[in-house]
Amino acid sequence: MLYLAFHGRTNRIEVENQYITLKEIATALEGKLANKIVHFGSCSTLHTSEKNISDFITTTNCQFISGYRKDVDFIASTAFELLYFDLLQKYKSVRKINSEIFSLCPQLANNKLRFVVY
Repeated sequence: MLYLAFHGRTNRIEVENQYITLKEIATALEGKLANKIVHFGSCSTLHTSEKNISDFITTTNCQFISGYRKDVDFIASTAFELLYFDLLQKYKSVRKINSEIFSLCPQLANNKLRFVVY
C-alpha cells in the first residue's frame, strides 16, 4: 500500500508549497505499483475526472486508489482511515472493502468526507 498524506486540492497534492498533479505522480511511479493500493489522505485530491483517475491506475498499474473528493477535517479523516486500513488488512476484494466501509460509517464516508474508491 502507498499512503500519501499531504495537503491537497483538486487533482493534486501539495509538497513543500508546490502542487503535484495525479498525472505527475503517475509518471514518476509508472509501472511500479503492480497490485498495490494507493490511498490519498489529502483534501479534494480525487475531486477530478474519471479519466484522470483511470489514467493514474493504468500508468502506475495499481490495484485501486481511494481518497476524498472534498476538503476534510483532520480528526474525522484520521478516525475514518483507521477503520479503512483495518478493512484493507481483513479483505482482499475491493468490493467487500468498499461495501464494509460504507456500511460501517455511511454518513462520514458519503457526506462529511466524500470518500471514493476506484
